[in-house]
Amino acid sequence: MPDAPSAPASLDPNAPPPASPTPDSGNTGPGAGPPPSPTSEYWGKGILKEDGSFDHTRWDKAPDDIKDVAKDFSKFKNWDEAAKAWKGKNELLGRKGIAEPLPPNATPEQRAEHLALVRKALGAPDKPEGYTFEWPKEIPEAMRDVKSVTEFAKIAHEEGISPAAFQKAVSLEIARQSEAAKANEASIKAMWDGQDKLIREFAAKEGMDFGAAKTLAEKAGMKWGVDKDSPLMQNATVFALLTRLGKAGGEAGLIKGDTTDDNLAAHTPETAQKALDKIRDDKTNADWFAYWNRDPENPSKEKAHPRHDEVVAKAKKLSALANANRPMRTGR
Repeated sequence: MPDAPSAPASLDPNAPPPASPTPDSGNTGPGAGPPPSPTSEYWGKGILKEDGSFDHTRWDKAPDDIKDVAKDFSKFKNWDEAAKAWKGKNELLGRKGIAEPLPPNATPEQRAEHLALVRKALGAPDKPEGYTFEWPKEIPEAMRDVKSVTEFAKIAHEEGISPAAFQKAVSLEIARQSEAAKANEASIKAMWDGQDKLIREFAAKEGMDFGAAKTLAEKAGMKWGVDKDSPLMQNATVFALLTRLGKAGGEAGLIKGDTTDDNLAAHTPETAQKALDKIRDDKTNADWFAYWNRDPENPSKEKAHPRHDEVVAKAKKLSALANANRPMRTGR
């Protein structure tokens, strides 16, 4: 069916335009169909109030894929604040963001934004408490310097250090301290070992075994106010002084060992050989100096030790005991 002819246009310029024909619901021709349904209200309508401030409640109606932006916008009261922040962020991104340092005239806001980007890129926590440190199992809790680690966590947060770098830096410092402690312990041990060696050499030069010299030094120490467990007793100079004071105090009888025949007879061939070897070879043995005719006061002189004859006789008896079970050599 042909279309109905349209009404002729009026020649009056003030006349209203002709009304469009209302399509019939059953008409399927051009322009047919029901009128379009009114669209739903846009979620962002009204988010910016007339005074320029934000109505943050509108973000509740935002699509899910952009709702997380509300967290960033919620800290801005109005469009001016948001625009300034956006400009600062764009300036950072224009300089490749965190790849380049901030300019000297950077504002506190730019610095904070830059550090936020650094933390986000490195996975750094928002608070110092977010840094955790895994202590080595070999370090007992009583030896852990938790206070220093906590202080370093504050620095790591201020500078935007990654958790992995934090762990490595603290581990390195702990390892350094551990090595320093071991080195110090070894140094102290070497010092005291050296003092002990000097003490034993002194006792031998004085014609005493170490036990006798120690007894003299301790007795003199009691008299002069040096406890037997004092570190001073481990000092070779103090030990020598106290030992000589003890000798001068009438304890000289302690300088001789038991060389009676009954005592020697208690040896087996094996122990006798060991005792003989100590006299001949052990420079810390009190009898070594006497056996080799050394003068304890001046070894360069060819002067027999006061106990030389005694120690030589002792060595001969020990030698006889050591060789008691060996078959005698016979001439051919």
